[in-house]
Amino acid sequence: MRYLLLLSVLLAFSSCSTKKFKNITYVTSVQNKPMELNVFVPRKVKAEKLPVLVYVHGEN
Repeated sequence: MRYLLLLSVLLAFSSCSTKKFKNITYVTSVQNKPMELNVFVPRKVKAEKLPVLVYVHGEN
């Protein structure tokens, strides 16, 4: 089920023009491995506040 949700979100973002910020390091783990974040923002924003979707997954 969660893969279906992720796929639908990815398809929605792929159909619109987005600005991508990839591999933003927000913390470094004890093993000195960086934890990174990818952010996709619509290029043309008509509202000041936008909804946010956060998908957290494991490293499997």
